Amino acid sequence: MTSKYEITDMQNPENPNLFRIRALRDIIQFNVNAGDLGGYIEHEVNLSQDGDCWIGDDACVYGNARVSDNAQVYENARVLDNAQIFGYARVFGHARIYGNTKIFGAARVFDNAQIYGDAEVHCDAWVFGNAQVAHAVWLGGSIKLNGHMILTGSGGRCNITSLEQIYYVDGVTAFYTIDNNLIVAGTTDSTSIEHHKTLARLKLL
Repeated sequence: MTSKYEITDMQNPENPNLFRIRALRDIIQFNVNAGDLGGYIEHEVNLSQDGDCWIGDDACVYGNARVSDNAQVYENARVLDNAQIFGYARVFGHARIYGNTKIFGAARVFDNAQIYGDAEVHCDAWVFGNAQVAHAVWLGGSIKLNGHMILTGSGGRCNITSLEQIYYVDGVTAFYTIDNNLIVAGTTDSTSIEHHKTLARLKLL
């Protein structure tokens, strides 16, 4: 197998355990040419040598986190712990992905979004703004979660794939629970959940 990249001796100024990568071949879909510098990794486990997956700009992937298939992590994103980014997923902006999370399919996570715990974001779902998906929540379908919304599971795993009605408390914060397994909280202004006054339909697995 021909290597796709090499690890240089250029250390990350904030974390000396991380080193920049350099492309050894062209990756056309990401406009990467052989010789171009990429982002930072801790060791080769963090970025597969197979496929066209890439870590670009000043993005950092470390710990046991892994980027594979045709996924891309770039700009100032951080992926760590045991997180996995694969398929055609994109993680960028100042997004933070950690814990045992999985981002896959054609999912997009960007801006200041955070995904952590055992959460999964997949299919064509987008998480952006200051939104968070945490713990035992699977977010999929074509949902776009933004603003300051938080999805966090506290019991059995919840699979969220489509939009239904949202519930309001004082016109400021929304709470929705199913058997105490899911709590959703956040502002209900025009920045919440794709400008719809709706919330994901929840199905306990």
